[in-house]
Amino acid sequence: MNNWLELARGHARRIAREQGEVTIDQVRSVCPPPDGCDPRIMGSVFSRRDFERVDFRASRREACHGRPIGVFRLKRNAAQAVVGTRES
Repeated sequence: MNNWLELARGHARRIAREQGEVTIDQVRSVCPPPDGCDPRIMGSVFSRRDFERVDFRASRREACHGRPIGVFRLKRNAAQAVVGTRES
């Protein structure tokens, strides 16, 4: 599970760098969670100090029935730290 979590965080950082913000829906679309994992693990993707929540929006996933999910961006120091790295 830790491998998936680190992979998902890498995708979240990449999406945030490229698009300015990121949601768990976007991360799940490029890095689906392993079968049978506890859905509460999704909150851990953005629990690091790299991210800050800036908004909420309705999830587009059918299973979520439009419930609000966080919109995150990289904190300024995290965005500067990852420039020039080779992470995915």
